[in-house]
Amino acid sequence: MSDDRTGGKRVGGTPWDRIRSQLDGDEQLDAELTRMVVESSLPAGAVVVRAQSSDWLPTGVPGVRCKILAGPGSGRSDGKDGEEPSRRVLLMSVDAGAVYPGHEHPDVEETFVLSGDLRVGDLCLGPGDFQSLPGGSFHPPQTSEAGCLCLVICSPHQKR
Repeated sequence: MSDDRTGGKRVGGTPWDRIRSQLDGDEQLDAELTRMVVESSLPAGAVVVRAQSSDWLPTGVPGVRCKILAGPGSGRSDGKDGEEPSRRVLLMSVDAGAVYPGHEHPDVEETFVLSGDLRVGDLCLGPGDFQSLPGGSFHPPQTSEAGCLCLVICSPHQKR
């Protein structure tokens, strides 16, 4: 059996192997098909948020925006059987020089600095640093000299 798309060679293996043999060096298409196969193998209800998605939302503070990954505001239902989600997970991007005002936390808030610097009052956090604030505590103003990106896990009732 001959197939012009495979250079006259018979290609065996899985359907995925046969598809890949026909890509003929199209690396972008190969990467997209690989992504689709991997994501289609995830269980029902799994959530994937791509880094390049443009879901950044204003926080009301100039130079500070967030991307809600899970929980209220994400557009995805992640509570079990209609229950309210127990947390909100978001990325927070702070531009150099921006100041996020002090605020209270109704519940625990956890922050992991992914890149840049985050100053919380007199405390300076860098990449890989983590802080956890208990519910009912006051969070002093936050700023960044160079800008930063943080992963924040907080109560679904916490305002942005």
